[in-house]
Amino acid sequence: KVKLGEEVVLTEKVHGANGRAVFHEGRLWVGSHTGIKRRDPNNLWWKAAIACELEAKLREVPGTAIYWEVYGQVQDLKYGVSGVRIALFDALDIATRAYLDHDAFAALATRLGLPMVPVLFRGPWDPSLKSHAEGQTVIGQGANVREGFVVRPVKERFEESIGGRLILKMLGEGYLTRKGG
Repeated sequence: KVKLGEEVVLTEKVHGANGRAVFHEGRLWVGSHTGIKRRDPNNLWWKAAIACELEAKLREVPGTAIYWEVYGQVQDLKYGVSGVRIALFDALDIATRAYLDHDAFAALATRLGLPMVPVLFRGPWDPSLKSHAEGQTVIGQGANVREGFVVRPVKERFEESIGGRLILKMLGEGYLTRKGG
């Protein structure tokens, strides 16, 4: 559980298609939430990887897997964009199996020149922060309802009560009750 007063980061939960990529053993590996994808320029995840020049960028940080959401013309929430875009939300050192702390992750995204999911809040955790799950997205000038948020400590940690890494999401009522979803 998140401890009262613990320094956390709340990021917008973006509605799209989860993706991942790593440069390892001399090549770029790209996948979705469910598995690695064969290189195909017509595949959604490969289109995003090619458009963002991930092979060249990740070659500079081999063994660091990045996780992103492909959004836009992907699902029912379009975020006011005509094509598809990506927003990074996590990174993993595949050798140590350790996720990067938030500040190291943000520095990596900046180094790679890749956008991150929007940060809604950074500071001490308080249950009143649950209100951040509601409202309009901060992407695309509030083009649609916000899906919710993801909360994680600024410093990564294991939480025994959930049996793993402490990273939690909260979906908004507005998102859950939207028409067409």
